[in-house]
Amino acid sequence: DRANGHASPTILERGEDEEVASDRLGEQQTNTAGSDDDDDDEFNLGPDVDFEGDPLSAEEQRVVVAAQKLAEVAMIVVKAGCKVLLTAPVMLLDAWENITWHSKHLQRGIEDLGAALYGPQKKAELKELADAVVITLECLIEEMPGEELPAESALRQAEVKLEVAKTELDEALGGHSLVPS
Repeated sequence: DRANGHASPTILERGEDEEVASDRLGEQQTNTAGSDDDDDDEFNLGPDVDFEGDPLSAEEQRVVVAAQKLAEVAMIVVKAGCKVLLTAPVMLLDAWENITWHSKHLQRGIEDLGAALYGPQKKAELKELADAVVITLECLIEEMPGEELPAESALRQAEVKLEVAKTELDEALGGHSLVPS
């Protein structure tokens, strides 16, 4: 213990009694505990990183709202697609593989689109990222089993919502037309 700078309560320094040794040990333990607190105060993860983008203009905020609607439609399409597959009379392994593959790419596309929404926004980049999301969603809808879905199906309604979201995002991007239907 002495080698580590700690005194054992049984070892007395020259000329001290047990009470003094006990006090010294208590001080060392208090100082050690105090130094842990000091370490926490000084703990630094590195340079300060600012994750906030520039303030968004009204036009950029409109793009954010439109992109959010596209992301909501993406969630609706995936849920509706899963419902179609879960209620199918037979197990459709290929369709499950397709929805899984597209969903993975859709997640990445939504994340990239979300990251590009921070100011200052670049409309050409946003259009490209939104196009990727829209194409993935259209592929998901197109690759669902069945020749024609009834108009009341959740997937058909999601397809209509996708068209509305595409139009809103196109308008918010100032006519940088998204993938044509």
